[in-house]
Amino acid sequence: MGASALNTPPRIAWYSSQIPVLAFLKSNASMMLEYGYRYEDPETGVFRSRLTPEDLHRADRERAEEGGRILAQYKGWKRYVEFLQLYTPASDPFLHEARVHLFRRDRFLWRAGGGRLSTDVDKRPPPEHEDEFQEQMTVAYRENQILERYFTGVLRESGLAWSAETLARVQVEVLPDYEYDSWVSQSIVTRISEGQVLLLFVAAIGGVLAIGWIYGRERPCLANK
Repeated sequence: MGASALNTPPRIAWYSSQIPVLAFLKSNASMMLEYGYRYEDPETGVFRSRLTPEDLHRADRERAEEGGRILAQYKGWKRYVEFLQLYTPASDPFLHEARVHLFRRDRFLWRAGGGRLSTDVDKRPPPEHEDEFQEQMTVAYRENQILERYFTGVLRESGLAWSAETLARVQVEVLPDYEYDSWVSQSIVTRISEGQVLLLFVAAIGGVLAIGWIYGRERPCLANK
């Protein structure tokens, strides 16, 4: 159990690069367990990342041009699955997270637009669907805020930033009291760190060994009676 709990994407990336026969693990998007950080931003809402705030900003600054070019190459829903197979949490957590935020943003904007692929959302829904419409627009807007604030450079270089017209059109529909918690990377463990998990399992194993040693000594040997 301890080994499984510590089988994180960075470790998978390391041993799959050291052992050629395990190289296929890098392209596996399903991770056993991931630890990360919870971002609570009063403007964007809550989201999670595998990277610390410092590492996230550094990656965006240093990889903006390269990352933007890759995102532009794999834009569109048809290439989304292909992207996820190449840029996994193990091989590239930064670009993986950026692309999933983009997908969620565009997906909800598309849904708000009544199924049209264009990001030009110019028609309001019937009154009975207005609450759902505003909620979808709010999700799209919050995801765009996350991208603009934490993936600034890579979003700019990708050419996938919203136009001023789209931003203004979506912004007027945002629900002001909507408490947003992004579904992107929600499986990441943030309440306990990897180091704490390691200490917990070491303590548990030590406790079991101590109990076995103590009670093993005091138990009478029936063979000598």
